[in-house]
Amino acid sequence: MMDNKVIGYLSSEQDANLETSMAGGLVAGRDITAADSLCNIAVAGRDLNLKDGHACVITIGNQAHIENSVIGIMLAKSEATLKNSKVFVTGPQVVGFGVIAGAVFAFLNILHRYLRK
Repeated sequence: MMDNKVIGYLSSEQDANLETSMAGGLVAGRDITAADSLCNIAVAGRDLNLKDGHACVITIGNQAHIENSVIGIMLAKSEATLKNSKVFVTGPQVVGFGVIAGAVFAFLNILHRYLRK
């Protein structure tokens, strides 16, 4: 179990448990269980259980159970169970943003070539 501040943590084929902690980067081969914690980047090989926490980017291999939390970007293999939580961007939306950004850059490139001649 990790308490207080963690800059980076890697646990292959193990679980990561955070309680009242702050982590910059967290990679767990199996499950991540976090309560009252903040995490910038989290990668869970299997399941994520988050309660009363905040995260910027989360990638989950299997299932997510999230209660009373705020997440910026969540990429999950299957559906997530959200209770009183907010997720700003999910996997399909990230793909959509990528397609739109690619189209805009392609258009600007063509326009730049046309105006240069």
